[in-house]
Amino acid sequence: MSAEIICVGTELLLGDILNGNARHLARQLADLGIPHYYQTVVGDNPARIQAAIAIAIERGAKILIFTGGLGPTPDDLTIAAIADYFKTPLSERAEIIADIEAKYRQRGRVMNPSNRKQALIPDGADVLPNPVGTAPGIIWRAADDVTILTFPGVPAEMRAMWTETAIPYLQEQGWGDRVLTSEMLKFWGISESVLAERVGDLFDSENPTVAPYADGGGRAIAARDGLGARHHRCGGAGRRHAGQAGRAGVRGAGIAGRHGDRARAAPGRHARSRVGATSQRQQRSRFAAAGAAGVGATSRTHPRPSPPPDRLPDLQCC
Repeated sequence: MSAEIICVGTELLLGDILNGNARHLARQLADLGIPHYYQTVVGDNPARIQAAIAIAIERGAKILIFTGGLGPTPDDLTIAAIADYFKTPLSERAEIIADIEAKYRQRGRVMNPSNRKQALIPDGADVLPNPVGTAPGIIWRAADDVTILTFPGVPAEMRAMWTETAIPYLQEQGWGDRVLTSEMLKFWGISESVLAERVGDLFDSENPTVAPYADGGGRAIAARDGLGARHHRCGGAGRRHAGQAGRAGVRGAGIAGRHGDRARAAPGRHARSRVGATSQRQQRSRFAAAGAAGVGATSRTHPRPSPPPDRLPDLQCC
């Protein structure tokens, strides 16, 4: 069982808007332990939206998560395209009309006739309430093995709807009982190819997976521990591999931080003057001790406060 994110909006294809919704949802799915292998961006075109649905289902996705195209304007076509794909008529829901009218009254305004379009949802679908804006989404078991969730493209609305309704729903269905743990160590003073050579023996691991990344001016090693039970705060295999990667990669390189931290020093004169030979040995010693204990960078799913900028972070798990 896996999920696929489908973001609808020609403005995304043109690069006018950064697709932060996909990133947020991807992290949320990882936190819930729901596998997620593909993302799709498609313009405001019914035929192409339906083609994206067909491709996602063919790839085996059981949860299709849509963002965008729920507004009242003519180019907001997501709900109609989904309903048409599954050969299901749309019906106006009185409770949606009442909610939109109430939100307009709170602003001292009258609902526009075009907003009635937002009250049309497929027969059999449940309303996914929007506590922030006027565009509700849907939660719909469109087929025996396909569940549809739709969200507006406005990030604040999408996030509120996801937190308040979608997460509880997914957990009730048994889809949020596991967790994907990520450990990331950041380095400077070493190239991506050299760092990869030093931890190359870890790349064959299937669970956790280990991979190097170019991270801005620095480099990073990520270890992702596959779907463990939710009550385990941090995967043991992920910690061991992060520790091994750290011991191998730290030789000749400085530790810039862990996932979520800003690099405390960028390569260059400031970094060299700030991190001399003595302090660099101390950094290596500190990290070697952490690595020997089988710990790596803080799990992304359990962020820790950033350390003060006058010292490097203690690399600990969870």
